[in-house]
Amino acid sequence: MSNKRRLPVLFLSAWLVLITSITSGSAADISFNRDIRPILTNHCYQCHGPDEQHREANLRLDDAASALAPRDGSPAIVPGQPKRSELISRITSPDHDLVMPPRELKKDLTPEQIATLVQWIQDGAKFEEHWSFQSPQRPTPPKTESTWPQNPIDHFVLAQMQSLNLAPNDPASREILIRRITLDLTGIPPTIDEIDSFLADKKPDAYSRLVQRLLHSPKFGERMAVDWMDAARYGDSSVFHADGPRDMWAWRDWVINAFNNNKSYKDFTIEQIAGDLLPTPTVDQQIASGFNRNHGTTDEGGAIAEEYRVEYIVDRIKTTSTVWLGLTLECAQCHDHKYDPFTQEEYYQLFAYFNQASDKGMQTRRGNEPPIVQVPNPRNQAKIPLEKEQLAALQNQLTKYRAQANDQCDSWLADLIAKATNGPILPPGRIAFVDFTEQQGAEITALSDPPTKGKYIGTPKWLSGEDVQAIILDGQSHVDFGKDLANFEGTEEFSIGATIKPDKTLTGAILSRMKDSNNFKGYDFLLSGGNVEIHIIHQWAGDAIKVSTKEKVKADTLQHIMFTYDGSQKASGISVYFDGVAQQLNVQQDSLKNSIKADTSLKFGKRDNSLNYKGEIHAVSFYDRKLTAEEVKLDAGQDALTPILVKSADDRTEDEEKILQDRFFSQDKTHIQLTKQIAAQQARITELNKPL
Repeated sequence: MSNKRRLPVLFLSAWLVLITSITSGSAADISFNRDIRPILTNHCYQCHGPDEQHREANLRLDDAASALAPRDGSPAIVPGQPKRSELISRITSPDHDLVMPPRELKKDLTPEQIATLVQWIQDGAKFEEHWSFQSPQRPTPPKTESTWPQNPIDHFVLAQMQSLNLAPNDPASREILIRRITLDLTGIPPTIDEIDSFLADKKPDAYSRLVQRLLHSPKFGERMAVDWMDAARYGDSSVFHADGPRDMWAWRDWVINAFNNNKSYKDFTIEQIAGDLLPTPTVDQQIASGFNRNHGTTDEGGAIAEEYRVEYIVDRIKTTSTVWLGLTLECAQCHDHKYDPFTQEEYYQLFAYFNQASDKGMQTRRGNEPPIVQVPNPRNQAKIPLEKEQLAALQNQLTKYRAQANDQCDSWLADLIAKATNGPILPPGRIAFVDFTEQQGAEITALSDPPTKGKYIGTPKWLSGEDVQAIILDGQSHVDFGKDLANFEGTEEFSIGATIKPDKTLTGAILSRMKDSNNFKGYDFLLSGGNVEIHIIHQWAGDAIKVSTKEKVKADTLQHIMFTYDGSQKASGISVYFDGVAQQLNVQQDSLKNSIKADTSLKFGKRDNSLNYKGEIHAVSFYDRKLTAEEVKLDAGQDALTPILVKSADDRTEDEEKILQDRFFSQDKTHIQLTKQIAAQQARITELNKPL
């Protein structure tokens, strides 16, 4: 009989053998776990088991050391000598005051149970660890007089069936075989065409090839992943409270691919528990550690953030121990585990491991909470090498041009020296400027092409003096410039500077072009307790950039603050300056992928419907390029060029020459064109690197 026709029968019969082997035993082959532990558990452990609070006589019958201890000449168990064993004396005692278990517990042992305990002690009283902690041993197949068995399992199946006067069923039909194996390996039934193809295949290895085809089907990994995802509490939502969406499909696909690629169990384990902690982890290994992010999260009002952060750790311990240790460790939160070899101290050692996670207790319902892994499209990744070659060619062209542009630079420099005597030198690329000079009333003009009119919303308040012009915002008023000004995209360079004098609250939006009701799409430039924050957002918080300065601006002090952005959709592309000095930044979100253009107006002094600013605004400037550090100083009114220009060429330092060169190239048309081409090429690479 062929193997393929006996597989379903063998599978079911193997379970019969396993169940029967667990529930049977003989006096000559008594197992502690199978025969003795159940008796002691039901009749003795209440007073002589792992529960320290209810233990009597300081005797543990679940622990060999305690059970075999001398106990002042009255050991509970003496291996090989049941008559000297106090356990046997007590369970057979006719004395109501001495017999165990006490009569009032109504847990009397049967004669068969007593006989089993006596025989076990007579045979040496061999204790065993719980079966789950024992290494499996390959048993010797029983002998059967039949040609039916074709492998060792068949011998166990047939021996048990014969002991029950049963015989194997007739072989299953080929239609049933393909249905069974297809459901087992893919989770779905075979198609009519697949059944017909298998029935038409008369070769001896048809069934083996069918199995191989199913094992190599992508659906095999999907079928195998189902149980694993259940154990790992997989879900594409946040579970608690609002049950908002979150993206975990990348981890799901990693599990499916792990099964389809036959990943080793060792790597399957390491990468899910700590893939992000491996040296130079790959994106796949970081995705694998998403196993630890499948737990439910909350952002419910009134919830205590620290309480839920700890709850997430407890959830990770529970899931990790259940999945990989086969143990439920909740008991060890409060005390040593009563049944499993796990102490409370060990529980909190595992707690300490997960206590290093950086995710917060209060998490968003609007996507994924940082830290987030960016998962690029593998098809796009294949295109990147060619794009990088083209980028390198453009960069090489730019380098050559800079080396050959000396004559143009000298001519420009001579012209600039002449202009330096006529007024302040400004950076190129300024597309709009508002300085509030001689502006009063409810209408304000931004110097742009064409000029843009803004409306003062609220009661206009102005600061006017001999050298000072500014608007004063009281937390109720703001300026609205409509939808045409400074409508930047997240892939474009831009810079925004403002000269301000905030009040002591040091909080509010200096300016913004953001839609609160559209997941905060857009950008803003604001103060939060004195720290400057920049948001560039498509959808908060899963598709956004947020940085904040480590230092704070000063209250009631006039100062120039500016941020510049290179269009890279990365937090690293943002720089912030206080009075021309670059600031260190905290990166709080770095996952921008899509457009930031919002159907809303540019506002000074608030963010859509929130974060009203209190204080003075003296001037605001907008540029369609990322300014250099020296150009930021120019916008701040710190003219570093004029002192250099008045020097002779021989007296200029190397750094001063570089400042002049950078200034020349920032306005040179050829250099600007090449720079834009490079930026566009970098943007293409950034686009290809965008996560799915």
